[in-house]
Amino acid sequence: MENLKNLLSNGCSYSDLFVFPDIKKMSAKEAMQKTWFVECVFYDPLEQNRYPKGYVWRKKKLAKFKTFQERLAAAKILKIEMERALQNGFNPMPQVKAFKITNDSEYSANMYLLEALDLAFENHKKNIGYEHSQVVKSTLNKMRSVFIELGYDNIKIKDVELKHIHLTLEKCKLTAYSFNKYRVHLSTLFAELCANSCLVQNPCQYIKRKKHIKKEVKILSKDKFATIYEFLLKEHCGFANYAQIFHMSGCRSSELLEIKKSDVDIDNQEFTIVVKKRQNYTREKRAIIPDAIPFWKKQLDLCIHDNDYLFGIGFYPELRDKAITYGSSHVYWKRYVKNKFEIEENFYSLKHFFLDMIDEKYGIQTAQELAGHLHSRTSEIYTIKKEKRKLEGLKKIKLN
Repeated sequence: MENLKNLLSNGCSYSDLFVFPDIKKMSAKEAMQKTWFVECVFYDPLEQNRYPKGYVWRKKKLAKFKTFQERLAAAKILKIEMERALQNGFNPMPQVKAFKITNDSEYSANMYLLEALDLAFENHKKNIGYEHSQVVKSTLNKMRSVFIELGYDNIKIKDVELKHIHLTLEKCKLTAYSFNKYRVHLSTLFAELCANSCLVQNPCQYIKRKKHIKKEVKILSKDKFATIYEFLLKEHCGFANYAQIFHMSGCRSSELLEIKKSDVDIDNQEFTIVVKKRQNYTREKRAIIPDAIPFWKKQLDLCIHDNDYLFGIGFYPELRDKAITYGSSHVYWKRYVKNKFEIEENFYSLKHFFLDMIDEKYGIQTAQELAGHLHSRTSEIYTIKKEKRKLEGLKKIKLN
């Protein structure tokens, strides 16, 4: 097929983007009965055998806007965002889905805001854990439409100021907690840009944190976890064993999922993980507590090769090129536990539950060592019943 109307520098092309439904041909009431989307046909000469007539790139996600004016405005923003992505080298084909940054991924003070943030994120995610990178990515994606709505996508990164970022954060209408979290994520990306001479000053530097009341973290009771485990053991045995190992390890899911059989020394009650959360990746040995040994042995007995990942598809050992994604455990927990048992506790509550028990029985220092935390204040985030225990202790004070 010949090139479509809009030719790109990478040799691809695309038709004009359009919004469906066509509001010129129907009333607002009729339009709201339709499924809204923005669409174009994308053609890549390297994929002409697979898509000889081009690939139809369609994005929906507009149903959440409940009024006609809101949905129309959102559709226009989505159209602008899609076109900008294409102009900057994004290939939407399912087997590609790659965003090629301009100038061979080199930093430049003349890059536009969104391009610069995308490049900063791509470089930043190499130095952080997968789970945290997904949170930062989510923040960036949620702010993208607001940047476009305010017209800031046309600002060069060298011209970005505090007022632009502060107004964008306020426009997002975030809770105080989310405002602070978004501010930290953006500040990290802007620091990356400052370090590469795109900015003189981090525009987040003088944006003040908002005060908020910390949410109470829900953690499982011992009896509730026992009930959940018995259910998983019958219905999802692989995940049941993983949940127990995670629960009694003090590790992050991203660290556990990268463990291979060769990383476990069951005779010495040790396993080795790669910690990616700090400035440098480090290999660290962690202890296997006696209560966890049967679950580790069960997993090891299922391995065939020393190079097997301990947890593959279904959380059974598997010889594969790379570890399964961190999000797998959270998806399983939500689908098979949270929804079924109608509970608020998320998968990470198992870590809170474990470290809190260790703190109660052995003290915060032991909990810190098991979790591999550098500071006790980090461990105290997880040992959330500690304050309650202190309060109960104070109630027993006697003057005589």
